[in-house]
Amino acid sequence: MTAAGLDVSVVIPCHAAAGTVGPLLDALRAQDLSPERYEVIVVDPGADGTHRLLQGIAAGWSAPPELLVVRGPLRDGPAAKRNMGVSLARGRVLAFTDSDCVPEPGWLAQGLAAVDRGVQVVQGAVIPPEGSRRHPLSHEIHVMSDVGLHETSNMFYERALFDRLGGFTTRYFRRFGAPFGEDVELGWRARRAGASYAFEPRSVVRHPVGAPSLRRRLHEQWLARAFPQLVRDVPELREALMFRRWFLTPRSAAAACAVLGLALTRRAPVAGALALPYSRALLRELRRAEGGPAALGGLLAANLVSDMALLVALACGSLRARCLVI
Repeated sequence: MTAAGLDVSVVIPCHAAAGTVGPLLDALRAQDLSPERYEVIVVDPGADGTHRLLQGIAAGWSAPPELLVVRGPLRDGPAAKRNMGVSLARGRVLAFTDSDCVPEPGWLAQGLAAVDRGVQVVQGAVIPPEGSRRHPLSHEIHVMSDVGLHETSNMFYERALFDRLGGFTTRYFRRFGAPFGEDVELGWRARRAGASYAFEPRSVVRHPVGAPSLRRRLHEQWLARAFPQLVRDVPELREALMFRRWFLTPRSAAAACAVLGLALTRRAPVAGALALPYSRALLRELRRAEGGPAALGGLLAANLVSDMALLVALACGSLRARCLVI
């Protein structure tokens, strides 16, 4: 049931977010939408100092909007936390973002306006904070159009639709031990059920660019072993997201061709030409990078290790899921 006059419930899953959740909540209080029209629900497992920080913020919070901080499940990742938050939500529209994001002031108003035009699933833009400096080994989320991933950094669902669909699945987290794919799967399950979708570029969330880290990049590349299972479950991704239907990205396609070309070079020297697209991609990245020869050499080595790790992960995932993704 929705409360009279309450249009939006913002649902935020938290985990080890003590350093980022404060700016997020400040941004939510600064929304253009009238504060009487929305609520904020934060679900945190209480496994670190984040929950104490949230309780302190809630104690000094002068509503509206109302802030509800709840201790949520430690297992099953952000999908379970979002589902728990929705079970407590009173709004007719659900707005999802993450604990390291900072919404622009017009975020809720623009997303709600799109729903009020009759759209059941609305995705907004995700961009870096102003002045961010990107590094090839940085983690970032940049969403400027519909590519089929339905990132919950910035998503709106009609509440009635979400309830009919049964919420986010936790099976990917249980299988792979990390947050992956539940937002993609729900978005396509909604669209497959006939739900209307729209991308609203005026509904903007800022997502930070992470510090360069080869360790984190390799962790992300290894998690890509889950993509073949996701593609098996959501075959629409072959057309919406993948390169030439079989490759995860143009970069993975170039890397795979380079490996094939080098493997065939002894028998057919001309096969070495297959490595040219990948070599050009590496050179373009090095030209954009800063630093002396040692730094550029380290970056080159890191990229080679990262790209090969991705191919190994995709090969393992493809065999396990019996669904080829390169």
